[in-house]
Amino acid sequence: MSLRYRALVERRLSGIACPVAPVLFWKHHPIADQDAGALCRATLEFQAQFDCDLIKISPAATYQLPDYGLEDAWRGDPIGRRFVTKTVINRPEDWLRLPRLDPRKGFVARYGECVRMVNTTAPPDVPVIITVFDPMFQALTLASEQLIQHHLGVAPEAVEQGLVRITENTVDLIRHLINQGADGIFLASQHALRSVFPEPVFDRYGMPGVVACYEAMKGRPFNMVHLHGSGVHADLFARLPGATIHYDMWAGNLPPERLLAEGCALATGPSPQLLASDAPDQDVIKACSAILGLGGRTLLSPGCSLPLAVGAKRMHLLARMAHSWQSVPGLAEHPCDPSRQHPSPPPE
Repeated sequence: MSLRYRALVERRLSGIACPVAPVLFWKHHPIADQDAGALCRATLEFQAQFDCDLIKISPAATYQLPDYGLEDAWRGDPIGRRFVTKTVINRPEDWLRLPRLDPRKGFVARYGECVRMVNTTAPPDVPVIITVFDPMFQALTLASEQLIQHHLGVAPEAVEQGLVRITENTVDLIRHLINQGADGIFLASQHALRSVFPEPVFDRYGMPGVVACYEAMKGRPFNMVHLHGSGVHADLFARLPGATIHYDMWAGNLPPERLLAEGCALATGPSPQLLASDAPDQDVIKACSAILGLGGRTLLSPGCSLPLAVGAKRMHLLARMAHSWQSVPGLAEHPCDPSRQHPSPPPE
């Protein structure tokens, strides 16, 4: 029997040489992602069709925020994101009014239930992970990018106090999801970007929440930290001990060799835009080679959620590349030209 799933990911992340690589990719499930049972079914149906080595539960990016009062709607986004129709933060004093939340109650409680349902239904040898969005992403979504930048200028203490409250709630959620059976947390940082925050600013205001969440995740064997977009502050996240970094290696970011040298494990691969394009399969194969050829502590995974339009043929190709890459003639002989890749998608 070929090495797969939990055993394969564990061996690969530990640096043990393997003839195959683990693969992980996912799409959002709009509308279904608002209900525990529907999201469980959609997640398991996707896994049954594409047979990844991990199962990733992918709630909407706003799922941690309705209990603060945020409102959103599904409006046909090509990636599956929901559109925010009502924010929560308008004035600096609003940061001080953010409530303490209980992850067992309210809207967010359905995602602990979804973890429990997927965990009890999926085969035990397939790890189950779920996305949790970092405190800075939540804060920015509760306000807006422009408004949080303004508040950091005129009332930084209020923003910091709000971030502390959001971090407390996020840590509680992480612990609850683990108690419900999650084998790992996919901690998504969407705005650790040079285009949004200078590195010292994100280090001061964003990283404390990341570190607190990462500490709460400790002990789960399949944790990942997702750095979204182009120009990420990867050096800040490389400081997290033993981190598995999931990112887009093509989007003006640090090369994978650099992060591996820093002691990180990596999950990366072709850009979602390449997979959604009409480029020939050979371009996808070449892109896969850039990570598969490195061996070591690496997993094959596109740099972010796949657009809804990506077809089954592309996704099956990804799985085949991971599970048979050493037998593909000339694979390692085709270094990928980053100029052939496409820019990374906007936040999930």
